Amino acid sequence: MKNEKHDSQNKILPIILFGLIACVLYGLAAGIAVILGSF
Repeated sequence: MKNEKHDSQNKILPIILFGLIACVLYGLAAGIAVILGSF
């Protein structure tokens, strides 16, 4: 049981990290768009 739970965590963790990275990149892109739009 413990091994199965650990495996599922190993699959979920990269998805969470990918989601966080995607959010950061999206935020940076939005910030750059706002800065470029203000000029």
